[in-house]
Amino acid sequence: LKAQGKVDEAIAAYQKAIELDPKFAKAQYNLGVALKAQQKLDEAIASYRRAIELDPKYAIAHNGLGNALFEKGAVDDAIAAYRAAIRWKVAGAEVRNYIALRLNSRAWGLATNPDPSLRDPKRAGELANEAVELEPKNGFYWNTLGAAHYRAGSWKDAVAALDKSMELRKGGNSNGWFFLAMAHWQLGNKDEARKWYDQAVVWMEKNQPENEDLRRFRGEAAEVLGVEKKKD
Repeated sequence: LKAQGKVDEAIAAYQKAIELDPKFAKAQYNLGVALKAQQKLDEAIASYRRAIELDPKYAIAHNGLGNALFEKGAVDDAIAAYRAAIRWKVAGAEVRNYIALRLNSRAWGLATNPDPSLRDPKRAGELANEAVELEPKNGFYWNTLGAAHYRAGSWKDAVAALDKSMELRKGGNSNGWFFLAMAHWQLGNKDEARKWYDQAVVWMEKNQPENEDLRRFRGEAAEVLGVEKKKD
């Protein structure tokens, strides 16, 4: 019924199955999936939690709970649910990849938020590390880890992570190069810092000149390196 788009009827069938067998964890999970499809997030969350109560090692239910919580805006609770999915070591590759994506997204936000008061470098580093552990060959996650290390003042770790990102991506872009420039500058490698800053500026102006994040990073890097603004 759900596959046919008859979600209301599917929900009724799942509820009947649960009525017949209250300990049927899979029915509780499927009910959560159907409820989430209707954007009934609170009800979906409750169903996922019931499925987990019945079967604590039900990794896909933990993942479903994380998705619903994330969509509702309860990001930290969502990440806790994703961690639980991993902990039972029964999460398939698709689930693990999705969890890594969520962890990376949260880490990037905590490392690069436009409002410095909303940044949390330590937590960003922890989340980025988890993403890297799940997908060690994903260069974008190493880039996030590098940005988090920079924000935390760990300049050498920042350079190492950003170098690893470029190695895996066979290059990179300004999202990493501005941070790499700043990290090298903090380490006293001024020529290297200016090289990466200039490369970041060229790539940005050619590919994404209006990108707000890159414009912020460029301004920050210019201030750190003492680069004078061009006169109009």
